[in-house]
Amino acid sequence: MNKSALTAVTGLGSLLLLLASAPAAAYLSPGSGLGALSVLLGSIGVVFLVVVGFFWYPIKRAMARLRGETTGAGDEEVDAETAELPDSPENPTA
Repeated sequence: MNKSALTAVTGLGSLLLLLASAPAAAYLSPGSGLGALSVLLGSIGVVFLVVVGFFWYPIKRAMARLRGETTGAGDEEVDAETAELPDSPENPTA
């Protein structure tokens, strides 16, 4: 069976199943509706924050570097040979 015939058979089968289904006698209470709406808005908020976290801050940082501004700790390059390590058990200063 070629791809277009398989797509046609799948589409026809899906249409027949959709037409043969009975209406659902379900009740959605106000509390359930608000809960579902909260989940939907929370999911949209999470997607928005992911986009901000992964795309906006790196773009903002790159734009600041192009303007010559410092954006905080970690932006300056450190020479590994002359850098001082913080005091720790592995690096005693006494």
